[in-house]
Amino acid sequence: MRYRVRIWWIGGLCCWIALLLAGCPASVRLEITPGAADFGTAATELALQIRKPVSGAVSWTITEVTRQNTDSPWTAQDIPWLSVSRTEMRQTGPLEVVTLTADRTGLRAGVYANSGLLIQARNFSQVVPVSLMVQSTLAVSPPRVSLRAGATSTSFNIVNSGTSSAAWTLQYIPPDGSTDTPQPFPADMVASPASGTVPAGGTVSVSLSWTEERSRFGILVDSVSGQPIFEVVFGAAIAGLEVDPAAVTLFYDNRTEDSSSAAQPASTLTIRNTGGASRSWTIQINDIARGGTTSAITATPAQGVTLPGGETTVEIRVTDPDAVTSGSGNYELILRSSDDEFIVVPLTLDIAILPVIEASDPPQPNTSRPEITSLRKLDFGTQDVSKEFWVVNVGPLESDLYFRITHDDEGAAAPLIYVNPLQGNTNGPDGDFFLPGTNFLIDGMPIQVAVDRSAMTEDVEYRKITIEAWNADFTQKLTAVTPLEIEVRVERPPMRVEGAINRSRPPYLMRFAFLLRDQLGQAIPTITAEDLARLRFTLTEDDVPMDWNETSQFVLGAEHIRTNLVLMLDYTGSMYYSGVSDPVNPRRPGEVLEEVRAAALRFLDDLPENYNVALMYHSDRQQKNRLIHPFTTDRNALKSALSAFYLPPAMHGVTAVWDAIDDAVQRLAAADPPDTLPFDDADVRAVVFITDGKDNASAIQPSTAFGNAKDQRVRLYALTYGDPNSVNLADLLTAAEDTGGYVYRAADAPSLVRLLGNLRGLVLEPVSEQKADTAQFAVANAGDTTIDWTVQSIPTWITVSPAGGSLVPGERITVSVTANPAAFSVPPPLRIAEATFTITSNNGNGTIKVRAQFENDMSAVQAVALSLTDEPGRVWQDLRNQLLFTYITPSQRGGTYSIRAEYTKPDGEVLTAIFEEDGVFFPGDILAGQISTHTSGIVEDFTTLDPGEAVRAEAYIRLDYAPRNVSKFRFRILPVLPEDAPPAVVAAFGSTAMQVEIAPGGLADSTNPYASSWRLVSEGDNSYFLLTEQNSPLPYGASGELLRVKFTGLKNFLDACDAAGYEPRFYLDLRVDNQLYYAPGTYTRPSQTVYFQYPNGPTNPGRLLAIGLDPDLAGAAV
Repeated sequence: MRYRVRIWWIGGLCCWIALLLAGCPASVRLEITPGAADFGTAATELALQIRKPVSGAVSWTITEVTRQNTDSPWTAQDIPWLSVSRTEMRQTGPLEVVTLTADRTGLRAGVYANSGLLIQARNFSQVVPVSLMVQSTLAVSPPRVSLRAGATSTSFNIVNSGTSSAAWTLQYIPPDGSTDTPQPFPADMVASPASGTVPAGGTVSVSLSWTEERSRFGILVDSVSGQPIFEVVFGAAIAGLEVDPAAVTLFYDNRTEDSSSAAQPASTLTIRNTGGASRSWTIQINDIARGGTTSAITATPAQGVTLPGGETTVEIRVTDPDAVTSGSGNYELILRSSDDEFIVVPLTLDIAILPVIEASDPPQPNTSRPEITSLRKLDFGTQDVSKEFWVVNVGPLESDLYFRITHDDEGAAAPLIYVNPLQGNTNGPDGDFFLPGTNFLIDGMPIQVAVDRSAMTEDVEYRKITIEAWNADFTQKLTAVTPLEIEVRVERPPMRVEGAINRSRPPYLMRFAFLLRDQLGQAIPTITAEDLARLRFTLTEDDVPMDWNETSQFVLGAEHIRTNLVLMLDYTGSMYYSGVSDPVNPRRPGEVLEEVRAAALRFLDDLPENYNVALMYHSDRQQKNRLIHPFTTDRNALKSALSAFYLPPAMHGVTAVWDAIDDAVQRLAAADPPDTLPFDDADVRAVVFITDGKDNASAIQPSTAFGNAKDQRVRLYALTYGDPNSVNLADLLTAAEDTGGYVYRAADAPSLVRLLGNLRGLVLEPVSEQKADTAQFAVANAGDTTIDWTVQSIPTWITVSPAGGSLVPGERITVSVTANPAAFSVPPPLRIAEATFTITSNNGNGTIKVRAQFENDMSAVQAVALSLTDEPGRVWQDLRNQLLFTYITPSQRGGTYSIRAEYTKPDGEVLTAIFEEDGVFFPGDILAGQISTHTSGIVEDFTTLDPGEAVRAEAYIRLDYAPRNVSKFRFRILPVLPEDAPPAVVAAFGSTAMQVEIAPGGLADSTNPYASSWRLVSEGDNSYFLLTEQNSPLPYGASGELLRVKFTGLKNFLDACDAAGYEPRFYLDLRVDNQLYYAPGTYTRPSQTVYFQYPNGPTNPGRLLAIGLDPDLAGAAV
């Protein structure tokens, strides 16, 4: 007792004996209620009533007593958990109430009996039994598991439903042991954890493992808060039979008043016979908690025979929801083949309202009642790259759908289809569709499917997408929900057009820059005259065929396409460590980056000189500046900047490629002046970017990024590196299709280098140091084996040294090409000689074109120029086969154009592709030619050994539109300083040198089939005459670069501007002599007068080309 006097009972007992000896009355009667006091599981106080039925005073006492068991006598002993409000009294009244208080603090869970209170008065004595139960707050879940024979591990949870934490330990109960005598764990058994504390309302997971086989055993969780037992039983293996899954969850719906009559969903169990003989079997469902079998759960079929190599599907369902108990550990399925052979399959019952999976077309836009349109097939045809479907739940409103998607190409080395996302749910608040047959809106989830036709090996291929229901935490598939399958059909066209966009400008000019690809994704060759001869284009406008006898069409190659291109390299952490864990060819950190940098340098060498290129990189989120070098046509400046670029290892961060792409798109849009006519800006804007991982940091959504790219006419070319399943190729494929780009895939570092740099080991590189009579180039080995190379077909007037040799991987040698005018017995026409020779090797071939300019008397060489061609990487191999298709429409209104391209293969097979869009035209004066100027600005390159080349600039004079019968131009080209230029700046500019030459690869270049005999004559006073034979005029509507103007020795000018705090800038003033084209009509012929519009001319007065630190373009008209 909590409050008591420890010797009271001795005195009381003595008084009672004395009264007997003194002759007290023989008996006293008291009525005690209740006759037994039970506190149960929750009560803390009970009232004990003592009634005195006779008059007079009665003295009584209460003593705590206990006993060993019901057959043992009561003995006086303290009851620790019990307190009595009064233990003695002289009662004069008829009723007294004694309060009994129970304190469960610190008591172990269980029943506390065999305790009582001895009430005595004179000769009266009565024991009132007192009992108490401390309820267990610990439980195990599941209480029992049934494992396959030979299993060596399992797990269970200790659940504390109490309001205070509970400490616990584990003990072992052997197969033949008793729960009253648990034992320590055997040596082969390990529990993790083996002891601990469960917080109030919490759960602890325990893992068990063992090595020795047992038929069954138990684990006692010993705690003051309870002693639950976890039971483990094993089934004996059935030779040749397997079941899948090893445990089954059954779902049932008990919402209806008579749920037993409702059809319940079935879960499936697959029985497989892996042996060589037929096996018969039977199934029984056991009720573990109640014992015996149960009829509330059925298996269909309940018996059968499975043939060798075959399988049988069994449907298991709850048939009487009112008679079952939900949860795990209550039921098990026994698959028995004989008395000694059986398999135990644990059953878990879950009360659930199951969903019904449906796939639908996207919600209809602009409708007040979006309905579900059932979808079972996605047909991509020959053109589509991306499609969308929606997953919806058409089951009861109370049901939830969590789903996972699988498809045939998961884990494939070269997947055809990409699906994103692969899991989700339709339980959100969005009202995307109306539930069929109701007015309730339900949620749906969009799924994107993209296809990569480069992975196709057949003309038509099929794939299957499967949607399956899972539980909320995606740990268990709901086999009771019928999966939904969608068939995907993809067809590859014989040829397709990539990137064709209609562009138009006055007068009536229509232009398309595009690429043709065959059914394997390879670019149709268009480089040589023989290639172009295999192409044929027919065109209709509003179904009216175009008559090429009345107008002009031009099909030109990539060198004539005005292009602004961003090359963006991946400097993220994943790229920095690429290849480090390669088991075959491990790389050191950053090694792959260096290989990619080298490949990028070779890529820059391959690009035509008029390509305007910027270099960027992406390395982390929220980059302040991703620029390595701004837009320029100066290849040496770009290569120097890239070679010098360095990023510390600690700066290689996360992948935010879409943010970087959006940055590049904005820079491309800004690279073209906003006030120019179409065709004065770039024909093609492109981002070639590398990514080796899934974007995990971009703030912008992919769809927004490539949507912006499409709006700005920017093509996206992705070079992906690594496992295709780790990169989100679905977004990249969609981006490429929407913008007219392409996705290139590389499995490893060497493949990535071959995409960007060179396909083969032999590489030809330009060398900047040249002499008057000698030009140089380098032969390099970019492969991984030794190459043997030799120069062939060398003409007699050229000396090549060395003309062959061997190069180990990474080695480079300089080759000199010297022109000898004395070798000519007859001077060449125009004192210009050209020749082509080849370099062959065991790992790639190359071509060198030589152009030599001699003095008029052939006494010396003025200059030697080289054009190098090797086997470039896949990206430039494709891009150099782009086509520029231009024609002059005779139509005086907008309409629909349809262009049919035909390519005749060497074997005679004809491939056909058609592209069709709505077009507009711009009227104008067809007699007015158009000329523009453009520059990428001043370039600083301090890696060159020539001081004059350290600071330089280039400008181009471009023909945008040629009227009929033009065979000559006269220009006056004047560099002009601003009027406010300080005297020191004016003086420094005097050391600048200007050189005017025919633009390489332009309309007047000798490599152009239309302009084989163009000459440039300097007439003095900054006047230049460009002409060809009068009977070989430019084709009507022709366009392209005419002249390149180079400024060198700008360092003094730049230093003077810096010292004066003056912005470095000068202007190029262009004048065009239109008197050349004045040919008025006579009585015998009509007028042939044409003229040219140009910057600072009548239609754009005062507009000079600004040559400063930024690019500029001056057009023919405002």
